[in-house]
Amino acid sequence: MHSDICSSLNAAGNGFKVGHNYDSLDRETSRSYNGTTKFYWTYNADGNLARYSENGNRVLQLSASSTTSRATVSPWQMEAITSIITSITSKAM
Repeated sequence: MHSDICSSLNAAGNGFKVGHNYDSLDRETSRSYNGTTKFYWTYNADGNLARYSENGNRVLQLSASSTTSRATVSPWQMEAITSIITSITSKAM
């Protein structure tokens, strides 16, 4: 695992830091803004995206069934009162 921090300047000249963490296969596993981790990614044994989270709340989780060749997205978690909970299923191509 390795990480890097990028800094950029906004119009006022203030430093804004973006940090990236990577796994041993060079896939991004988390991203932080000004030292606060906001996004997380995890991958399955096949190297495909398995889970994506924002601010520690699960946003989506993918699972593939080898018997049906279908990818499913689990229900979205509530992040705000106005968020919609839905479940999506799609056939793999």
